[in-house]
Amino acid sequence: MNRIFESQEMMILSNKEVFKNNGYIFTFADGSSVNVATRTVINKGPGEIIIKDLPLWPPMNEIFKEQLKFNAITQLSVGGDMNNVVILPNEGSECLVSIGGSDDFVENSSVYQRGDELCIETPKSKSNIHIDMGNVWVNGKRLPPRLSEDFGYIEIKCNVLHSLYVNGSGTGNIFSHVPISNLKAKIKGSTSISAIKLENAELNISGSGSLVADELNGSLYGRISGSGSIDILTGTMENLDVQISGSGDLMIGALVKTAALTLSGSGNMMIAHVLDEYTTQENGSGCIRVLKIGR
Repeated sequence: MNRIFESQEMMILSNKEVFKNNGYIFTFADGSSVNVATRTVINKGPGEIIIKDLPLWPPMNEIFKEQLKFNAITQLSVGGDMNNVVILPNEGSECLVSIGGSDDFVENSSVYQRGDELCIETPKSKSNIHIDMGNVWVNGKRLPPRLSEDFGYIEIKCNVLHSLYVNGSGTGNIFSHVPISNLKAKIKGSTSISAIKLENAELNISGSGSLVADELNGSLYGRISGSGSIDILTGTMENLDVQISGSGDLMIGALVKTAALTLSGSGNMMIAHVLDEYTTQENGSGCIRVLKIGR
């Protein structure tokens, strides 16, 4: 998937060849098109056109407090309670880290390097109440989120990322615009992860945490207890192994070779296409659906 457009509010990804671009309407070689202003996609052939919403946080240059420089990294570890992190590509070999937000967030965030691994520990929020409203739209316009007084986020610019480990115990949003070979996450709370591309992912979600990946090519192991969710939009997956206990959801738009699906509770699982074989086990009012089986 290639990034064909990006603004502060959205990103458009596609594996199609761009034929024409007038600034807000992209036309592809097969006659497909996407209108940035109206968010209208017309898809006429093989391939994907994905509109991806970006966090409406204040630009880093408006809340910037501290910048750090590290040697090149291949691994990233994120833990803590306020896991607001954006990972961006960097043409250089060094790793650049910017921290912005409230004084409390900046002063109590820990960032250090251990070999080729960058380690981040975010502080505990002072608020005892966390309400995640998600994206709120009014008259076709997405409203900026309400930010707490101790809000802050960390922006990382790196060249490559072989592995990302997340140990989230609170709230937060982690956005990676850098492809990740291996993702491993333990989420207790409502931390969400959004990735542009993954090879393999291992997730243990207890609560309302989530993963959204635009593309996954490899294997996915997932365990959800609660109302968490996993969404994989495209890709070719060797193996899918997911168990949900509660009201969680799984949506796989990628092509899957083999799948093992277990659902206990009121959740839902939807797999677009399984090539070879899948097994299911259901207990409760939830539903498992495989839309297509075979080649």
